[in-house]
Amino acid sequence: MYVPPMIHKFVYPTLTRIDGAERLYATTSGNLPSVTTILSATEPAEKKEALANWRTYVGSTKADEITKEACDIGTLMHENLECRLLGKEDHFGSMPMRVLARNMADVIQANAWPNVNEIWGQEVQLYYEGLWAGTTDIVGMYNGVPTIMDYKNSRRVKTREDVDGYFMQGCAYALAHNQMLYKLLPYSCVFVKILKISSIWNSTSKVTSSPSIVIYGYNVLHSIIKI
Repeated sequence: MYVPPMIHKFVYPTLTRIDGAERLYATTSGNLPSVTTILSATEPAEKKEALANWRTYVGSTKADEITKEACDIGTLMHENLECRLLGKEDHFGSMPMRVLARNMADVIQANAWPNVNEIWGQEVQLYYEGLWAGTTDIVGMYNGVPTIMDYKNSRRVKTREDVDGYFMQGCAYALAHNQMLYKLLPYSCVFVKILKISSIWNSTSKVTSSPSIVIYGYNVLHSIIKI
């Protein structure tokens, strides 16, 4: 299957992540909260209530198991995709979770990667001075457009309304990328698309069920600022 070429167009910083009650990143402008921490703290009340109701319905123990399973599968899927871009082997093994993670990575590689023209970096750490920081999965060109790209995994197909937070996260990364490169280039690099690639498996089936994919795209208003 197609693998997008890696082109190291920019030199991205390496930030120290500080995990605790809140996730922080150590930057030149101090310790900044992660974008996901900010989004979690500012999540609409109705979403927090829906999550609380779900936990009550399934029970705290089961809810924790489901959350951990989704997190573990997502981590394996992400790592498999990272390895493929670097020409390395996937995580092997016959455990159902590992098989599913490979299948999910296959779906993304087959359906999303063919539109990725080039990749400038993966697991790119970004920060907006004095405000926020975070890590995006991929920065590069998607259908000829500079794009912030993020992989997501889900147990169900989400509606456009369900994924507002995805786009706010991507916009925060795009703003941070533009501000950082404003210092390095005659022109700021302008991102006009946020792409969220979500690999989905059926929550009513066994963990080895075949995944599908949804690609959410969002155009961002932008401008070019000359130094």
